[in-house]
Formats: sequence, C-alpha cells, structure tokens
Amino acid sequence: MKVILVRHAESIANSKGIHQGQRVDTSLSDKGKEQAIKAAQALKNEKIEAIYSSDLKRAMETAQEIAKLHNLNVIPDKRLREFDSGDFTHLKDRWERFVKLKDSESKRLGIKSYEVKIPGGESELDMFHRVRDFFREIKNHKGNIVLVGHGGTNRVFFGATECVPREKMYDFPQDYSAISVVEITKKGNKIIKVNDVRH
Repeated sequence: MKVILVRHAESIANSKGIHQGQRVDTSLSDKGKEQAIKAAQALKNEKIEAIYSSDLKRAMETAQEIAKLHNLNVIPDKRLREFDSGDFTHLKDRWERFVKLKDSESKRLGIKSYEVKIPGGESELDMFHRVRDFFREIKNHKGNIVLVGHGGTNRVFFGATECVPREKMYDFPQDYSAISVVEITKKGNKIIKVNDVRH
C-alpha cells in the first residue's frame, strides 16, 4: 500500500503572505487552482482506493481536483488540519513567541517542550497524536490512498508512520501541491518520494 501525500495548492491567504493555521480558511488562488489541476494530472494513472483530506478549503479544493479523475468522493477529516496556532495565529512573530513559551513553560511545568500548548491552540504532541490516530485507522487499506494535507500535517505524517524520528520529521520540504509517497508494509514503512513538484 502507498500513501500519496499531497500538500494543498496555493491559497488566497498564502498568496498574500497571511498565516492560516486552522483559524483562517481561504480558497485556492488562481495560481493554486492551476497547481491543483497539474497535481491531479500527475496522479491520473495511479490506482487509488480512497482520497482523504483536511476539511479546510485549501486542502478540500485540491483534493476535489484529484477526485475528479478517479470517480471518487473526498473524505474530509479534521485530524488532517494544519497546526492550530491558536491565539498566536495573527501575530507576525508567532513562532518566535511559541519557541520562548515552550522553553519557559517546559521548565516551569517540568514537561517536554513539545507538550506545551500554544494559548488557545494545541501542542506539537497534540498534532502528532491526531495524525498518528488517523494513520492507525487507514493503514489497513488494501489499495493506495491519497492524503491531502498541509505543510505541517504531511511532515508530521512522516514521523507518525515511524519513517523518521519525530525530531527529524520537520526537516522535509513541502511546497504547494507537492507530492510525497510513503510505502506501508508489514515489515515497516518507508518514504519513497518527497516534495515532488515536477508537475
């Protein structure tokens, strides 16, 4: 079984440099619509059993382009959403603030930094658990599946499938409409393609 990971194409917010996370939900830009069509064309000859997607617009619209060529319905799943950056979503220095928060709160509470929740949002561990729970549900598919997610979601999937250690999963690039592939076997899982944007 192969899991074909697709990052959503460019959204309107992406084109304007606006951070979205889970709190800003915009459709694909004109450029993004073209990217989604090209990604769908790149996968048109793949034998696909099911297509799952984050329920956010930018992912669903990308997934629907792929689904058109396979006579399948897209299955939305909230567990495939991007990281919830909560109250920091609209702040330009959100990640710098989060790094400082993780450092101070992990020391204060005596927990790992990845367990620290962003105010009004989630922790890195929360995201890891929801993506891992999703994977455990779908790993028994007999055929190949497509998963349309986000830059963060797809990187976490590499860790949730134990292809790479959790501390290494964020090292993989994920460009708009990029295609990556993870092979799932009884002997173990492995990454066989990362961030293919040749389409």
